[in-house]
Amino acid sequence: MAKYIKGLNKDAAPIDQPEGSYRYAKNVLLNETAGAISNEPGTQVQPSTLLGTVIGTIETTDDKIIIYTVDDNGRSRIYLFDSAGVGTTFLILTTTAGNVVNGNDVDLKFDKKHPIEGTYKIDPNGDLIVYWTDNFNPPRSLNITRQQTSNNTIIYGVNPLLSPNKNYIDRLNLFPHSGPVPRIAFIEYQTGEH
Repeated sequence: MAKYIKGLNKDAAPIDQPEGSYRYAKNVLLNETAGAISNEPGTQVQPSTLLGTVIGTIETTDDKIIIYTVDDNGRSRIYLFDSAGVGTTFLILTTTAGNVVNGNDVDLKFDKKHPIEGTYKIDPNGDLIVYWTDNFNPPRSLNITRQQTSNNTIIYGVNPLLSPNKNYIDRLNLFPHSGPVPRIAFIEYQTGEH
């Protein structure tokens, strides 16, 4: 039996793969036991309060995970799972499929066919901000810390009934729409006298 002790080598063609090396090894750990190979251990505590199908996660510092779900009715949800201690799940934001309030679109439009990938950062104030895309909706961001202090059905405490923004959900867009680009059309040209 060959021992894979030479590590990962993705540079060689599969036919020229050096003996004792891996071409692909996802979540592989080399244990202290000689030649023993295993995968990374999984999570022991799992959030049991999630509603819907998980379509993406973002792992952050301090054992916190942002979880994106969508159910069969199209209800989109964002959770914060704090795996430290007993493992607590907080509902951060939830929207209903096709929901329009006072002419304002308030639906995240998550879809099981479009998995979510993202990243996070901690800003200078200590706020946790996540950035994600699903290659279906525009890239978006959400200040989790700020949203936690708000009602989980409205964004940052702004009531869609009172918002002048007709695309209420677009306040999460990473690249906001600034409106149409002005166009200048000349009707007549005149030359000035010298």
